Amino acid sequence: MLFRSDVPEPQLLPHIMLRACDLMHQEFPIANERDPIREAGLAMAHAELDLVPTVDDKGAIVGVVTERTLARRYVRESRETSTLEAPTSVHAVVKVLDGELVTGQDVQLAGRVWVQSMEVGSPSGIAAGDIVVTGNRPDAQRLALELGASLLVLSNGSRPDSEVLELAEEQCAAVVVSPLDTYVSGRMITLAAPCRAFMEADPLTATAEFLIADISEQIKEIHYGAAVVIDSGRRPIGLVTRSDLVAPERRRVILVDHAEQAQSVAGIDQAEIIEILDHHHIGSIETRVPVRATFDPVGSTATLVVERFRHNGMEPSRPTATMLLGAVLSDTVILNSATTTERDRAVVEYLERVLAVDASEIGREMFEATSDVSE
Repeated sequence: MLFRSDVPEPQLLPHIMLRACDLMHQEFPIANERDPIREAGLAMAHAELDLVPTVDDKGAIVGVVTERTLARRYVRESRETSTLEAPTSVHAVVKVLDGELVTGQDVQLAGRVWVQSMEVGSPSGIAAGDIVVTGNRPDAQRLALELGASLLVLSNGSRPDSEVLELAEEQCAAVVVSPLDTYVSGRMITLAAPCRAFMEADPLTATAEFLIADISEQIKEIHYGAAVVIDSGRRPIGLVTRSDLVAPERRRVILVDHAEQAQSVAGIDQAEIIEILDHHHIGSIETRVPVRATFDPVGSTATLVVERFRHNGMEPSRPTATMLLGAVLSDTVILNSATTTERDRAVVEYLERVLAVDASEIGREMFEATSDVSE
């Protein structure tokens, strides 16, 4: 009948217990491991999440950046000289500052971040490879370059003079003009470090078919309170958060042609049964709330389905009508079983008119096919 109806084979559901794909958020930010940590932080805040999945260039998950990790990092370094947690490109610094690269190449930076506010003659910890932020003080700018700074950032839109630019070119250093003040510029530079320097590796992950019951405890216990749902290529496709586990909506189910829990799909006791349509005796199914239940003594539940179509002024599509006809003929043994009723015969006559077919011929073909065991 599937072949005659030209419909695909229905999907087999081994159970109807809640899966990760039933609860997951499909709209959420993702950061590349090379993106500045500031972008991940802003995305996290905008989405009101405690984490952002981090992926490699192929889109596969490699970690998560969490709000707690960022907070701990900045508290820890609050009384120490700021450092870049990992090699950071000059281009990334320019981007977070919304600044302008005046001279120099897009090289990787890996030093400490200094704000040059003391007099030039004062002791300085600036060393080769460091980043120095200063204002419109040519003497401080030259000192930073002479001490080997790889990047000089001029705050408040200050422009370097020709002498400073020549010295920067000689030292193979980069010079960036920042529209921000000195303090903010210094703090923003550390936010240009790539996400991979801050992310937590080995995040809690699950596939779309994971049962919520199997991962709920882990989600509740892990500090960022979420599992990243991934596909076969380990690409993030969803997030299941701790709040999603609070009173999740049950799978909504209509029981057709049975009312016995033993005959139903696994997990039926966890589902919300909204209707029962059957032609057998009342079985052992229990419901939490009153539901519409039809137990009608006809030869086939498909008869009840067709009657429901007609009662609502609807006509089944040709594929659906073909499948329903096959169901009635199968249950009633081509209208010859002892349970056959006049309602079953009326439904078969109706479907014959809708499909312009001979039901007896279709029934014989169907039973011949079911008795063929040659393959």
